[in-house]
Amino acid sequence: MWLQIGLWAILWVLGGFPGTVLSAEAVDEAAPLAHTTPRAGSARLEGAVYDTESRPIAGMRLVLKPRAEPNVTLETVTDAQGRYGFDRLAGGYYDVQLRWGDQTVVQVTVWLAHGRAHRVDFYIDGQRLKPK
Repeated sequence: MWLQIGLWAILWVLGGFPGTVLSAEAVDEAAPLAHTTPRAGSARLEGAVYDTESRPIAGMRLVLKPRAEPNVTLETVTDAQGRYGFDRLAGGYYDVQLRWGDQTVVQVTVWLAHGRAHRVDFYIDGQRLKPK
């Protein structure tokens, strides 16, 4: 499904595999996940951020907000390959913000099923990320 909000974002949701054990470590160990509360779920959200020529974008901040817990905010930063990941999430709706500095580049809402891994890749116009 393509979603255009002044730039392109692609949402690709994959189902998990029965018997899969999801790890509790961040994609980039140098940029660990910042949890405001202990997580105990079994859903995972992962993906990558690319420019429109499919080159990875490092240093993008992803902010994850579960709709069921309005006071909880989870954050991580993309690694050198543009990858990010959130582990041990409860199932439900989440707002995902892709941020560059103080600017929200795109915001989408995703549904995460309990016990499954989901993938959301973003393709954005890298020219919009340069300082003015």
